[in-house]
Amino acid sequence: MTPALGWYFRRKFFLGKDRIPVSGPMVIIASHSASFLDAILMGVMMDRPIHFYVRGDIFRRRIVRWIFSQLHMIPVFSADLAKQDLLRNTESFDQGSDILCKGGVLLIFPEGISRLERNLMPFRKSPVRIILQALQKDKSLNISVVPIGINFTKHTFRGDLQLVTGKIMTIDTQFILGLLKYEEGSIDFYSSRTLSLLTKELKEIFEPVVLYVEQKTRYTLLDRQLSILEAEDPGFSDAKFKRQRAICKRINEMSEEESNELEKLQISLGDSIKGYYSKTVNIFQLIGLMSTAPLFLSGWILNFVPYLFGKYMADTKVTRQDFYTSVQLAVSGVSYILWLIFWMINGLVFQYDLLLGMVLIMPFSGWFAMKWKDYFDDIIIFMKSKSLIRSNYASILEKMENIISGKIKSSELHSQD
Repeated sequence: MTPALGWYFRRKFFLGKDRIPVSGPMVIIASHSASFLDAILMGVMMDRPIHFYVRGDIFRRRIVRWIFSQLHMIPVFSADLAKQDLLRNTESFDQGSDILCKGGVLLIFPEGISRLERNLMPFRKSPVRIILQALQKDKSLNISVVPIGINFTKHTFRGDLQLVTGKIMTIDTQFILGLLKYEEGSIDFYSSRTLSLLTKELKEIFEPVVLYVEQKTRYTLLDRQLSILEAEDPGFSDAKFKRQRAICKRINEMSEEESNELEKLQISLGDSIKGYYSKTVNIFQLIGLMSTAPLFLSGWILNFVPYLFGKYMADTKVTRQDFYTSVQLAVSGVSYILWLIFWMINGLVFQYDLLLGMVLIMPFSGWFAMKWKDYFDDIIIFMKSKSLIRSNYASILEKMENIISGKIKSSELHSQD
C-alpha cells in the first residue's frame, strides 16, 4: 500500500511521529473522515503492526471474517447498523484488551462514524472500556494513549495528507486511582464514574488534534479558509497547525455579519482559493513544461486506464462522499496491478520485447506524468490569480486576514456597508 499512497497523495506529513512509543501497549485514538482509508493510512504510516475496529455487519460471511482477521481487523457493532449483534461487542472488546496485554497497538476511532463534515462528534466510551478491561487483566500495564488528527487538504486525487500527534497520555492503575481519588484496593474499574472521568481525560487530549467548528453552516467556510492557508504555506509544521487551529477557533466564534462577509470575500477569489505551490513563474519554467509535454502525454497514455476506472467506480458507485477517496484509491491501486500484469502476459505470450519494456517503464512514466500535471495545475492557478486586478486581489486577502485576526469587528462591517 505504500506505493499506492505515494501515488494517490501529493505529499504526506506526520507531525510528532518521533514522539510515539516504539514498544509497549498503545491505543491510538484518531479522527475519522475517510472511511476504511484512515485505518490503512495508520497501518502504513506507523512503524508497528496495528489492530483496528471496523463495522461488524461486513463480517457476515466466513471467508470475509477470515480475510479481515488476517488484516488485523476486529468487528464492532453499533445500534444503528447491527443492533441484534450488540452483545458480540463483549467478545470484540475482550479481543482488544488481549492485544494490549500482549503489548500490541490498537487503533480506535472514538467518534464512531466517518464523515466529511468538519465537526466534533460525541466521544464514545469504547476506548475507555477496552483500556480498563486490559488493566483489570494485568494491573502492571502502562498503556500509552496517542491522539492523532488525520486531515486531508482535499478528498480527491493528489491532495495532501496531514497527520498530527497530540499530547500522549500514559494510563496505569495508579493513574486511575489518582483520577478517582481512591485508596489502593478500592478501585472499581467499571463504575459509571470511572468511565465518565477517563472518557473526559481522553477527550481533552483528542480535541486539540481535530480541525473543526461547531456550526454546521460554517463547514464550507472553514474548508475555504484552510485552502487559502495552503496557498500561503504549503508545508506542514507546528506553527502551521497552530494557525489552522486559530482559524477554526476564530470562525467558530465570529458573528453572523463577520461570517457572511468572509464568505463573500472567499467567493470573490474564485479558483485562486485552491492554492498553488509555485509563487512565481518565469519563462524558463514554461519552456521546460512545454518541452516535456510529450513525456507527460506518453506517461498519461500508458497509465491512465487504472486511474479512470478508479474514478469511474468512485463517481458512480459511492453514495457517501467520505468513502470516495477510499474507493478511488483501492480500485485504482488494484486496477493498476492488473493493468501491468495484462501487458506483461501479452508480452510473454507474443514474445514481444517492446511490451515487456513498456511494462518496466510504465511506473516511472506514470510518476513523471503526475508530477508534470501537479506543476501544470499550479501554474494555471497562479495565472488565474494573476489575472485578477492585483490591487483588488491584495485588498481582498488583507480584508480577509483582518476578519480572521479579529481586527475588523461586526460594527465596522456595518459601517463599511
